[in-house]
Amino acid sequence: MDLIQFLGRFHVLVLHLPIGILFMAAFIEIYWVYQRQARNPLIKAVWLWGAITASGAALLGYLLSLGGGYSEEAIATHRNWALSVIFCSFFCWFYLSKIAGQGKKIVGLSILQLVLLFSTGHYGANMTHGETYLVEHAPVFVQKMAGLKVREPVTSVEQASIYPDVVEPILMQRCSGCHNAQKSKGKLDLSSYPSTIKHAVKAHDLANSELYQRITLDKHDKKFMPAEGKTPLTDAQVNLIGWWIEQGALNDIKIAELNADLQIKQLIAKELQLGEFAKQPKVQIAELGEQVVVELEQAGFHVSRIQQDQPFVSLIYANLKQDINDETLKVLRKAKAQIKWLKLARTSVTDQQLSILTEFDNLEHLDISHTQVTNKGLDTLLSAKSSLRVNSFNTLVR
Repeated sequence: MDLIQFLGRFHVLVLHLPIGILFMAAFIEIYWVYQRQARNPLIKAVWLWGAITASGAALLGYLLSLGGGYSEEAIATHRNWALSVIFCSFFCWFYLSKIAGQGKKIVGLSILQLVLLFSTGHYGANMTHGETYLVEHAPVFVQKMAGLKVREPVTSVEQASIYPDVVEPILMQRCSGCHNAQKSKGKLDLSSYPSTIKHAVKAHDLANSELYQRITLDKHDKKFMPAEGKTPLTDAQVNLIGWWIEQGALNDIKIAELNADLQIKQLIAKELQLGEFAKQPKVQIAELGEQVVVELEQAGFHVSRIQQDQPFVSLIYANLKQDINDETLKVLRKAKAQIKWLKLARTSVTDQQLSILTEFDNLEHLDISHTQVTNKGLDTLLSAKSSLRVNSFNTLVR
């Protein structure tokens, strides 16, 4: 199966050959007719190579489909259009090569080939990117003509609906290309609210919401989403999805009806490109000193600033031994006011060591995935910091 999938993935490379070759053949045929020029015998070879490469692309596409993750109906539709392209291109090679003159038949066959190519490509793109990919950024009237449900532009954070205006656009932008009704990798469909709730989200429970767990894993983890080098969600988008789940993963409810603090409203305003809450409150926290940064790095932490005009930082424990000891915690405490994001994944952190994080007033996101932390340690921490978002994937937390 691995060899089949290896070969099948060349489909996305090879399919460009018949598209280019057959486009060229069809346009040249039409050009010659309207310019009243004699047909060059070499066009026969162009049609033949177009037919051969189309057959090769179709074979590789079939191998790719054996890996699963695609709707049977979508596969059948795309396959039938592809077979039509192959049949038409072989027919054009055989029939048009016998014609020495010019005429409407040549133009008709060439136009038919172009239509078949467009249709095959369209249904292939639907499988890869979702049905709305072609028109999701089109003018409103075009979207309406395509049968899409078009929401009126949001002009106020308070009047925005949490799922359709905030969460759904994020999922459509970052996730639905691989997780839609036509292409549901891992049998996961994030293209609608019901399917998202059914397969990937558990209301009020970040630890058991697969969507949240996957987007907060290490980017090098094979289970991290989005996969295959696609652009990951921003920190703000991760925060918004986490907040949405904590609020109950509701659907069409206004932000005004939810308990959103100023920071969440600022994130929503930025995501929706609104001017509201744009001004950040002045933060009376000192910058992290250079000596502390050096000590943190020597202790095994990778330090990065979250935002240029604020003192908050993100820390990732990157010590190859992944051992957390008293000296490590002592250094970590020196930055407790500035740390907002802390990653201790795949480390030896214990329940007792985790308790010191109750002192970190500005800590918002903690990654303890792939550790031996239990409910005891996490409950102690969350009792003091109830708003803390935690990735506890593959721990002893139940």
